[in-house]
Amino acid sequence: MEAMTNVHVHRSRVDAWVWLALAVPILAPAAAIVAAHGHGPAVPAAAVALATVLAVFGGLVFPMRYTVSAAGIEVRYGVVRQVIAWAQIDAIRLSSNLLSAPALSRQRLEITYREANGGGATQRISPVERFTFLRDCEKAAPALRSVDGPGDGVLVRQP
Repeated sequence: MEAMTNVHVHRSRVDAWVWLALAVPILAPAAAIVAAHGHGPAVPAAAVALATVLAVFGGLVFPMRYTVSAAGIEVRYGVVRQVIAWAQIDAIRLSSNLLSAPALSRQRLEITYREANGGGATQRISPVERFTFLRDCEKAAPALRSVDGPGDGVLVRQP
């Protein structure tokens, strides 16, 4: 975690199986380029495949980080940036839900919040240090409090 004045940036935890899943689409076309080097049209096709995978990873996956500030939680993955204001957040709790999310680990936090239209929404993230992230959130958002005391893994909006 990098700390700046009242802003805490948390990197995403990355599980080994995720690294493997991310490596395969990179290594397969790279291996095809090496294997086909100088042998016709396979090299350009593999190069295009590799460039496409790297562009997708750069645009939608990396860098992946979560920032806690006075304004709320910023979730950034690739070129995508989502800010969830503290006033919108109802709860943050430990989770291992594998539903699609900007999280590269099963060790996740689930943020439940209200969207601008009043509907409920959920975002799942995977900071390296989940409990440090929760402590940073509790310090930044006075309305969010631990249910059973520090370290319980659940912050809920207090009335």
